[in-house]
Amino acid sequence: MIEDNNNPMRKKGLISYEIVQEYRKRALTLETMSSDVVEWRYKLAKELQLEYGVTQLEAINILNGHNFGDYIQKYESIGNGEYASRKKQMSEEEAFAKRYEEIRMKKPFKRTKQ
Repeated sequence: MIEDNNNPMRKKGLISYEIVQEYRKRALTLETMSSDVVEWRYKLAKELQLEYGVTQLEAINILNGHNFGDYIQKYESIGNGEYASRKKQMSEEEAFAKRYEEIRMKKPFKRTKQ
């Protein structure tokens, strides 16, 4: 198994369908071979987290065969930079909306007669 060296940036690359299938197969094999399935699943989940940067919930779901397509798509979009550009666009839109709201909430300027 992978040694936990407390380095969250230790990653091999992006999670893919082949990697998901490999870990799923390992999890199913462990169920038939080991008496302490929970401990081995925890170690496999931790390995997924360290090697591919997935969250604990995502790792557990991958081992159980749930929602892995969504996770692959998520991490592919992050790897392609789409996530960062979408986040930047959203923050620009939020800044515009906030400024618009500030202007809208101000009381109208009243001119005084001279």
